[in-house]
Amino acid sequence: MPSVPITSAGRGLGLELAAHYLTEGRQVYGAYRKPASAQKLEGLAQREAGQTGLLALDVTDAETIALAAASMNNRAPEFGSAASIPSLERAPWRETKRALGRTD
Repeated sequence: MPSVPITSAGRGLGLELAAHYLTEGRQVYGAYRKPASAQKLEGLAQREAGQTGLLALDVTDAETIALAAASMNNRAPEFGSAASIPSLERAPWRETKRALGRTD
């Protein structure tokens, strides 16, 4: 089943994208920054058991970037070290690049 990583999946457009891809039968990995903002995403994950992975991720924190990248690499090896985190412009670039490895 095709996998889709989505940042800011806890609310707004990210949440809507997650719901859309789930209805298409895709595996969704939804990243969120604050657990309190991920309640609706958690609800989707419960309804779509086995089809949704949740990732705690703050793109300004190198530690959570590294943990999310490692989790993605373990859960969805097809992404390799290039797990998509499109909000990189807000993250410290050197730390992000080091955490993710090759991103191109």
